[in-house]
Amino acid sequence: MGRIIGIDLGTTNSVVATVGAGGCKIIQNKEAEQMTRSVVGAYKNDFLIGTPALNRWPLAPRDTVISIKRLMGRSASDPEIESVKKSHLYEITEPSDGSREAICVKMAGEEYTPVEISAMILKKLKTDAEFALGDPVTHAVITVPAYFSEKQIDATREAGIKADLTVMKIIDEPTAAAVAYGIDSREQEAKTILVYDLGGGTFDISVLMMSAGAYAILDREGDMWLGGDNFDQIIADYVIDCVKSEFGVDPTENHRFMATLRMETKKAKEALSSAPMATILIPGLLRDDDNDILDVDLDITRDYFVEKSRPLVAKTVALSKKALKNAHLTMEDIDYVLMAGRR
Repeated sequence: MGRIIGIDLGTTNSVVATVGAGGCKIIQNKEAEQMTRSVVGAYKNDFLIGTPALNRWPLAPRDTVISIKRLMGRSASDPEIESVKKSHLYEITEPSDGSREAICVKMAGEEYTPVEISAMILKKLKTDAEFALGDPVTHAVITVPAYFSEKQIDATREAGIKADLTVMKIIDEPTAAAVAYGIDSREQEAKTILVYDLGGGTFDISVLMMSAGAYAILDREGDMWLGGDNFDQIIADYVIDCVKSEFGVDPTENHRFMATLRMETKKAKEALSSAPMATILIPGLLRDDDNDILDVDLDITRDYFVEKSRPLVAKTVALSKKALKNAHLTMEDIDYVLMAGRR
C-alpha cells in the first residue's frame, strides 16, 4: 500500500496533511502553498487548478468554477440552487442527458458534474503530495462538514475514487479539527469540546465528548450556505451600490469586473482584520454610457463591515446555542473551545 494522506476538501481552499507520531503535518503543493485554492478553470483544452486558475479568473469568468462544494450531492430541483446561480459567474444547469435530480456546471461549453470538478481538485492534491513526499499516494481520509447528508458524503467518496484514491474513511470536520489542532487525546478524564468552524462556504458547530483518544459527537448544527463567501459578498454589495450610485452603471453585467471584484473583496476583508479601513481599486474595467473608462477607487471601513456582518455572526451564535441546548450543556460545561476555518 502507498502513502496515506488526510484531505480537507474545502469550499474555497483545500489542505493535504500526513499524520504520524510527530502530529499533523501540512504538505505544501507545487506552488509552495499550504492551501490549494478550490478553483478549476478551463484553459487551452486543458484545466488549471488552484492559484493558476484563480489568477486567470478575471480573464475567463464564465469558465472558472469556484465553491463547487456547495453543489455536491445536490439536484437542479433544490431551491437553494437559485441563490447559488445568482452569486456565481459560471453556468449552473440541469444535465442535458439527465433529470432535475442531478446538476452540472459548464466550462468552455462542456458539462461537468460537481463530482468531476471535485475529483480534479483531489487529483491535484494527490499529485502534489506525491511530488512532496517522493512516494505514491494511494489512500486518503477525507473530511466533510458534520451535517453533510448521505448523498453528499457519497458524492465526496465518488470524487475521491475518480481521483484514483482509495477512500479509507470520510470523517466529520469538527472531529478532524480536534485531532489536527492537538487537543490532548491522552487525557483519561472525559472532556467536552465546542468546535466553531466557519469555513469559506460552510459553517459547522459541534459539541464533542473526548476521553482517552475516543470522540463522540453530542450534537452538531450547521449552515451549508454560510461562510467566508457571504462576508465577501458584503464588501462586493457595497462596491456594486457605490458604482451604481456614482456612475449610473450596473457592474454586475460585466463578468470580468465581477471576477476581479470578488478577488479584491477577499483582500479587503483580510486587510480589515487588522486595519480600520481598506481600499478597493479596480481600474479600467468599466465604461459609462459615453464609453468613457471608469476607475473604481473606494474605501470601506471596518466599522461598516462589522455592522453589516452582525446578522451573519448572529446566525453562528444562534446555532452554537442550539447545539449546546440539544447536548443538554451550557458554556460552563465546555472544557475547550476550538475555532477553525478558512480565509
